[in-house]
Amino acid sequence: MNWQAALGRAPDGLRLGEYLLQLQRISEEHLYQALSMQTGIPLGLPGSAEVSRLATRTLPAGRGAAMEGDAVPRGLRASFT
Repeated sequence: MNWQAALGRAPDGLRLGEYLLQLQRISEEHLYQALSMQTGIPLGLPGSAEVSRLATRTLPAGRGAAMEGDAVPRGLRASFT
């Protein structure tokens, strides 16, 4: 199945990458690599010098709140648990 066929078959409201993951056509790592290339955001955890303390204070307190609100991408959640 090519990506255009998958896009046509994906349920409404489900992103193409999520759908391909459900079908096990791609791995989570490949999805993140593709999203990194698409957005221009480097893949991986930022260095401490790259993280703004002010920005982190605007996130909900505690790991649970950040994960429930999708502030932490699903693929990174395992490293926080």
